[in-house]
Amino acid sequence: MAGKNQKRNQKASHLVRLLALTSIILISTQAHAQKLSYRFSGKPLSDVLEKVGKDNRVKIAFDAQLADRQSVAGYFRGSSINELLSQIVSSTPYEITRIGNVFVLHPKAATVEQPVLPLAASPIETPKYRIWGTVSDLASGEHLPYAQIYTDNGKFSTTANADGSFNLTLPTAETVNLCISYLGFVKQCIEVTPRTRPEQLTVTLDRASIKLGAITVTEKQNYLVQIPTVAGQSTLNPKAAADVPTVNPLDFTAPLQMLPGIDATTESAVGLNIRKSPFDQTQVLFDGFTIYHLNHFLGQLSAFNTNAIKDIQIFKGGFDARYGGAASSIIEITGKSGNRYKPTFSVGADLLALDAMVNTPLGKKWSLVFTARRSYTDAYQTKLYDDLFDKLRSDLAATSLNNIASFNEKYTPSYYYYDLHSKITYTPDSTQNLSLSIYSGSDQMSLLSSKPKAYLNETSDIQNSGIGIKWSKDLNGKSYMRASIGYSQYHLNFDHLNTGKAPKTDTETTRQNKLTNQIKNVTAKFEYERRLTPSTTLIAGVAITGLQNSYKFTNYRKILANTEIDTSRLKSTKGGIATTYFLLNISKGRLKNLTPGFRLNYFTPTAKPYFEPRISAAYEIIPNIYAKAAVGRYLQFINRVPITFLGEYNSYWSISDKSHPIVSSNHYIAGFTFDITPNLQVDLEGYHKNTTGMAYIALFPTLIKDKIRYQEKMINGSNKINGIDLFVKYLFPQGQVTMGYTLSEVYFHTDNLKVDSDFPSGLDQTHEFKLFASRKISRFTLSSAWIFGSGKPWDNPTFYNNMKPVAEYQRNSERLPTYHRLDISASYVQPIGKTKLSVTGSIFNVYNRTNQTKRTYTLSNTPKKDVDQGKSPIVYSDIYGFGITPAVYVNLTF
Repeated sequence: MAGKNQKRNQKASHLVRLLALTSIILISTQAHAQKLSYRFSGKPLSDVLEKVGKDNRVKIAFDAQLADRQSVAGYFRGSSINELLSQIVSSTPYEITRIGNVFVLHPKAATVEQPVLPLAASPIETPKYRIWGTVSDLASGEHLPYAQIYTDNGKFSTTANADGSFNLTLPTAETVNLCISYLGFVKQCIEVTPRTRPEQLTVTLDRASIKLGAITVTEKQNYLVQIPTVAGQSTLNPKAAADVPTVNPLDFTAPLQMLPGIDATTESAVGLNIRKSPFDQTQVLFDGFTIYHLNHFLGQLSAFNTNAIKDIQIFKGGFDARYGGAASSIIEITGKSGNRYKPTFSVGADLLALDAMVNTPLGKKWSLVFTARRSYTDAYQTKLYDDLFDKLRSDLAATSLNNIASFNEKYTPSYYYYDLHSKITYTPDSTQNLSLSIYSGSDQMSLLSSKPKAYLNETSDIQNSGIGIKWSKDLNGKSYMRASIGYSQYHLNFDHLNTGKAPKTDTETTRQNKLTNQIKNVTAKFEYERRLTPSTTLIAGVAITGLQNSYKFTNYRKILANTEIDTSRLKSTKGGIATTYFLLNISKGRLKNLTPGFRLNYFTPTAKPYFEPRISAAYEIIPNIYAKAAVGRYLQFINRVPITFLGEYNSYWSISDKSHPIVSSNHYIAGFTFDITPNLQVDLEGYHKNTTGMAYIALFPTLIKDKIRYQEKMINGSNKINGIDLFVKYLFPQGQVTMGYTLSEVYFHTDNLKVDSDFPSGLDQTHEFKLFASRKISRFTLSSAWIFGSGKPWDNPTFYNNMKPVAEYQRNSERLPTYHRLDISASYVQPIGKTKLSVTGSIFNVYNRTNQTKRTYTLSNTPKKDVDQGKSPIVYSDIYGFGITPAVYVNLTF
């Protein structure tokens, strides 16, 4: 069976590789656009324009008295409304100009003949006409990163950088309709005249309205996600995160999980597995520094407050050479830089914590944003708090030596968490930006329960912090410089002690797990960007990273005077990475992007260089249909190693060395994006990943003098992942509907096991489907999300009398039941003078589905005796997700 699965896996991976490579080499085809056609027989121009405008739902402004004097006759055909109208008025003394969404009829401008150069004249270099500027939020003055800028005919386009700056080069000085699009804002087009030496253009967008020049369009939009024509990339709107039903509206991981390829059936921020890779292979960047711990409350809540977030970029794979240190994916979070015009404040509360935000200018060139959140669960516990800890009880029940019911009735730990973010931004002028960003988060838990013959004591201390300084400078729109230095730290100290005594003999049984893990990361980076030609940009950078890591863990278990396991591991490592990277970004006409590049790393623990070549491309096959592909190698030098521990405390971070190899992953992605209408988009991507260097520590029972002993063994292997992600998005003025579907398979291969060397990974899940819808009705926003997932694997070992697995044993051969749930939410916004009150209520798992999320096992206290008697020595524990769980959040903004 493993051989058949391996062959099927190889065929699928070869197909995805072939599609990706073929798309990179030749990503084109031919097709004909749909034509607009009309025939008129001497009709007045005013009647013609009125009919064309009505038929195509466009606004055409004209002087009726003047238009009545002209008659139109003939057959007119065009591939766009612009082309059609130009043909209709071509024989008249008028021309059509588009201003925003309105077509204006006006007299033709006088034509000036250009002088003819003598044949002997030297060739004159064609001047480069540019539009250079920044895109910012009208209400706060914050720059909007990664805004889309393009001409309305689609021939020329660019993307703003992380600081909202853009530079678009055009071949002529003709006035163009320039369109600016940013998620959460209304797209708008304006007339701009390119120049050889342009002044910097400042474009301001408002969330409720866009004001550009003389045009104002008002329309409320709060859409969830944008899918650009870049393989593997998505943009999440933090403002729309609260519209996705979740336990906490400030949590950005719930809307992330509405995207295909991001696991939504784990019910945990820890389980933010992207395209079936372990969550530690996703690098989370926050204002330039790495965050190693993503969650609060044992994985149930995100450690980030969306009030502090301006932009979230998700790269599910195939990302370019600017990013490194992640074998699977990147989540890049840009924090708000602060309101430059007026101070705003907010306070909020839910059933677990209180939060506050300050967003204010500090003079004309300085601004500050500060957010803080702190749980009150150490002083008061709500029903939601008890529900969240049901999972903890399940983990303890799965590993405890005693019946959980024997402990105290309340059996609730003392626990609290907090996080805070502060960012100060200095903007000396419109071309320069300097910011200091600080993040800190902590989780503290203690659990003590004591009975005459049962004792349990567990404590954990998690500290997560970072600080980053970023500087950027725009050099006249042609060149751009960025520099940053970031420091981040993660610390975990966990101690679990569980003892009990047999009812008759008072023989003591003991289990103790200790884990201490620490990481320190300092990274300095400099990047230079240069526009080489109107269609080609060079980006080059260098980075130096210093790493310090230590871990220590103890695993001890004694049952009925038999010490089953007594092991300890201790290690402290330092290392450094020196990196240089180069990439070209080519965009011209239908070629929306071609991005070849590479990273060259030198890793001090191995004293070896490592090369990461990458390339991605996107091409407009026919209008509104884009083919895209990406191929590349991705290395990760610090990884989490799974161990057999409790709950969330089941892995440790370790710098790669001889015992912990460097993780290397080859990505192959191919797909297309189809913009069926401006409001309906379909995105499809197939992907294959082959990841080597993966490792985990497993326990193997052995029989020594009729007594069970566990041996720890490091298992090294590789993952092969094949998948297809389908995403459909439909937008309408007061709402949205999205659908995500993933078809995938994941197999793990190792040479360390004598039985069944190829088996389904624990993350393998054939099908996952998500459906999300939201609708605004007056001051209310109603939302719902339905999630379905096929069963994940679980292990069902069978042993011989010597406690060795039987020959026909296949690891992870069983499947959990299918998973599905429905979540709903409703929010209400009420202005009260200058204050805005918002209330959000949500219900998680509305129809109270019993979803089994995991099945773990341990051996009984007498495994050898059980096998001799023909019984299974396995004791299973089933862990379930949340039942029906209501939550409320209240916020005041003023």
